[in-house]
Amino acid sequence: MTKFIKVIMPNGEAWEVPAVIILTDRAKTLAEVDSKNEPEIYQKVYDEEYKNAFNDNDLIVEWARKNFNWSDVESMAFKSAPAPQLTRKQKEEAWTNGSMTVVTKV
Repeated sequence: MTKFIKVIMPNGEAWEVPAVIILTDRAKTLAEVDSKNEPEIYQKVYDEEYKNAFNDNDLIVEWARKNFNWSDVESMAFKSAPAPQLTRKQKEEAWTNGSMTVVTKV
């Protein structure tokens, strides 16, 4: 099963970003913090945090909004519904405040 973050831009354009980008960053960041004094638990914490977020779409969206900008994920995003062109500023605004959901594809 593969998950994507789907973002609807103000002009109706839909973009999808592989959720693995967000999941990996979140798990790595939390594992680094939690295993700072115990490096041997890094992998265990990483695996648990990855699984927790994978099973909780709200966590994926929250981490994406708080820790990434559109410009961070744009090169990995693909357009899933075309619409008129937007400026970079409009895309940044949509990433921060627009409609964002997680979609699962088999």
